[in-house]
Amino acid sequence: MKKGFLISTFMVLVIGCSVISHNLESSEPIKIAAVFDLKKRLSVLDIPASRGAIIASEEINSSGGLFNRDIQLIVRDTGSSVNKIRQKIEQLIYMDKVQAFVGYSDTNYVLAANPPIQAARLPFISIGATSPRISGGLDGGETLALAAFGDNAQAAVAAEYAFSQFGSKAIIVFENNKDYPILFSRYFKKRFEELGGQILGSYYFVGNPPAFAPIARQIKKLKVAPDFVLLASMPVNANMLIRQIRLAGLHGPIIGGDSMDIAEIHKVNPLEVGQIYYTSHAFLSRENGSDKIKSFIQKYKDRFGTEPENSFAALGYDALMLLVEAARRAESLEADKLMAAIENIRNFESLTGAMTYARGRRTPFKPVSIIRIGSSGPELVDERMPEKMPIP
Repeated sequence: MKKGFLISTFMVLVIGCSVISHNLESSEPIKIAAVFDLKKRLSVLDIPASRGAIIASEEINSSGGLFNRDIQLIVRDTGSSVNKIRQKIEQLIYMDKVQAFVGYSDTNYVLAANPPIQAARLPFISIGATSPRISGGLDGGETLALAAFGDNAQAAVAAEYAFSQFGSKAIIVFENNKDYPILFSRYFKKRFEELGGQILGSYYFVGNPPAFAPIARQIKKLKVAPDFVLLASMPVNANMLIRQIRLAGLHGPIIGGDSMDIAEIHKVNPLEVGQIYYTSHAFLSRENGSDKIKSFIQKYKDRFGTEPENSFAALGYDALMLLVEAARRAESLEADKLMAAIENIRNFESLTGAMTYARGRRTPFKPVSIIRIGSSGPELVDERMPEKMPIP
């Protein structure tokens, strides 16, 4: 008999036995699972996110905890395969007996983890997933909320900025086997064309590393040069694709989404200075940041020996703070009450901007930062809300 069958059978049995308790009178720590891919493709985002969540848990406990109880943050590397993710999630639910989840910086991971969490009726705050569909019941569950803005928001801001700053002609290069790049490129195209922009070509790739040669041949056949390139890829492929786009003869601006907020992009070739842009959840700066951001940067460095690698560190912090804020408002960790409390949150101050939710919509309205790679690294060039967002 296969191990996966045993775990699934065990899951069904323990659901019937109601092993998950929401007793707030207990003096035991409240167990919250923080789940990530800490060794594989998304570790470049998930490691900073996990560290941000750790800092948040330490702040919460030093301030009295939640319901006068400490939080025990159980950080777990679940790997990247769907089967392994679900196995680890079920272990956290039925063996560790956690009462809530935060985690993951990518939509596909959230979709893999979501079914057992929903089956157990536990609250789940995604740290960095950006599909606006998964928190509204289209592709997700009833006990899931996002801490990050939606792909429709960041794509709309990218389109509006690019149209006003770069020009009206673009090509799109996107990865065709992951939710984020597909949705980001789709929403960008819709908003850009609404503004009067023209997409000269839309080219997709699959694989790691990507097979770019067929795309390069098509780009070289273009009769009109684009004003810029929209690049929608996962972090592991972004820097390689920038080089391939240049080898194909395109030397204008390249703009991407939050997956480009990684060290490999920050240290881009000096010839690219001023030509690489991406949307981000926050600009973490000692010089220009708020007092709260400066304090976070210092705590992060004191705790981990380095400053935050990217904005996903701030998202990790914000996600746990959001969960605790909602639990306090709901006076409960029960998923239905906690999700209802989230839907009533307005202008919740976080490291990544004021967060506002709406009834039936647990993807926050919040500002989007636009970052440019300058001579000394990333620099903030704009921060704005989208003028108009495509419907999920």
